[in-house]
Amino acid sequence: MGALQKSATASEYYSEFSTLSEDLYYLPKFEGKKWADLTRRIQLDFRRTKIQLTILLRETDLDAKFELFQRLNSGGTAISGQELRNAIMAGKNRETLKWFEGLSQYPSFISVCGMSERDLSVRMDVELVLRFVVFLTDLIDALPKSKSVDVFLTKSLRKILEDDQFPLAEFEFKFKETFDVIERCWGENALRYKTSPGSGKFSISFFEVVALGIAQNLGNLPADADIKEKIDAVGSTDEFKSSSGSGKNAQRRIPELVVLGQKYFRA
Repeated sequence: MGALQKSATASEYYSEFSTLSEDLYYLPKFEGKKWADLTRRIQLDFRRTKIQLTILLRETDLDAKFELFQRLNSGGTAISGQELRNAIMAGKNRETLKWFEGLSQYPSFISVCGMSERDLSVRMDVELVLRFVVFLTDLIDALPKSKSVDVFLTKSLRKILEDDQFPLAEFEFKFKETFDVIERCWGENALRYKTSPGSGKFSISFFEVVALGIAQNLGNLPADADIKEKIDAVGSTDEFKSSSGSGKNAQRRIPELVVLGQKYFRA
């Protein structure tokens, strides 16, 4: 995996300290204490406690790093993959993070997606902007062989951050135009789908076929009334049902729905 792990008992280290820190904000009663000042019970707790260290080497594979993060992230208050990617952007290029955040607040996008508070709390809105961008580039070709969509999106984001010539302005135009079209032709909550558009909760599969399908055909779309009819009917097609069914993983589902949308919404 490229990671070194070591477990050590606290007893290997307890004799090293003579006085505890004076900056124990949550444990003020222990400030300035020496080993001999601790009760027998606390000394035993120190001796029996194990500290696990995981060392990631600089050359450790990105998949392994992300897998380790997901395992360590399983306890306590877990953060989502997109929250992690936001942190990566904040460290690498804050302007790019502002760009993604800005598009996630675009009124037409908010209107047609109708995401829940839970979706927004894990930054699904920003992830959808990233999906929109990545799935409309050649980067999507690597998705079927990826370990997971999360790992794929993180790798793709890194490539975008490393590319000074990546056409963000072009994607901003496509993004805004796409969601303006959906809102104009269908209206609020168009991408919520259970049995029909506007029903149930936000559907990632419906987003992939409708939003990405329309984005690929900007400049070659049918009339607004026909677009509405197509949005109403696409969820009932055999192709959509087959590609979005429970037996298909996301790495296979997404490319199929992107291709379906491209064909389906063409004038």
